[in-house]
Amino acid sequence: MAEHVAPKKRKLDIDRVHINLSQKELQRYILEIAKEPLVFLDKISDWGSLAWTPESLSKQLSNVRTRFRFCPRISSSEYCFPAKHAVMETDCQFMEGTFGDFHEWLTCDEAKSPNLAFGKFPRKDYSCYADYKYMKDLFVECPSKVQDINWACLGFPTRTGEQSTFWMGSDESFTPCHYDSYGCNLVAQLYGKKKWLLFPPTQSEYLHPTRIPYEESSVFSLVNIRDPDHEKFPNFEHATCYEVILEPGDILFVPKHWWHYVECVETAISVNTWIEMNTDNYDRIEEAITRTLINPLKLEETKVGACDQNVWLNPSMRKENLSFHESMNYLGQALRLYHLEQMKANNEVEQQENKELGADEFINTVVSTDVIRMIAQKLLKLTKPMR
Repeated sequence: MAEHVAPKKRKLDIDRVHINLSQKELQRYILEIAKEPLVFLDKISDWGSLAWTPESLSKQLSNVRTRFRFCPRISSSEYCFPAKHAVMETDCQFMEGTFGDFHEWLTCDEAKSPNLAFGKFPRKDYSCYADYKYMKDLFVECPSKVQDINWACLGFPTRTGEQSTFWMGSDESFTPCHYDSYGCNLVAQLYGKKKWLLFPPTQSEYLHPTRIPYEESSVFSLVNIRDPDHEKFPNFEHATCYEVILEPGDILFVPKHWWHYVECVETAISVNTWIEMNTDNYDRIEEAITRTLINPLKLEETKVGACDQNVWLNPSMRKENLSFHESMNYLGQALRLYHLEQMKANNEVEQQENKELGADEFINTVVSTDVIRMIAQKLLKLTKPMR
């Protein structure tokens, strides 16, 4: 068999723009007009958060403990994943510590690292990431810092750090390739550089979506974006990648449902906010159905020892109540919100009560002939012998 030669992946640069619009016009541009990623320039030059560094935060947040994610570097002997495996958060290790612990780990002499709080994860072998931290919880000791973030510059004057999340990581720390089910995303780079690789929703088939590991609102890709397996995922070679390296002061706009893989080029700090959109109410229904189906099936596997919960459930979901009863309540709420939004959009008078969805009705729906037929066709395609 001839050796497979990986084709040159098509990459497009993301436009970096200066836009001079009013708040109202800019908000409309982001929510209704912009269809591709954009980097906004010169919008946050007055943000106090541009002065944040790992060292300054280690002092300001000295008593705050949070969870850090450690992943073996590809160049390390600790990296023991199969070749071309798409590393997920479930493949990583976690440890609680302070930002002082992180800064010490980041700057210490390697010879002294075994004596540190994070000493079991040598910097030469591991990356470290404090990712997806709600600022309102993180900055309890210095709440004024939350106001260092103000998204009015992008047309959202009521959004501050209260509605934002915080990300700080070492070089090579990363977020697996995925798309977010809800809203569009605004990302402000405050310190260091981050590489973003993005793919449009129209190319989802090339990214091979998976709900394992499961996390509400996140759909992951089975493809290792950095080193794709073209034999296993041959159609990935048709994907077009949008690439940008964010520098301090940049704001990246990520449209709804765009796939993205993110990696720190060097030690980096960023914050983001997800902006709700009208279509989110329908997406919550799809997410609620996914939750209602996937968790009882995987939990049953966990009970009989056929599957480890730490493998199929993303760390952020492990404290959630994932019972069928709770998931049905979640689905019922999503359906009610959708109908209410539709009535408001159509200027209809709100009905007294929406019809409640019972468990039997849900089960009969998911095992209906048309749904089963569609699943059967997908399974036949999935298990078709290779020629």
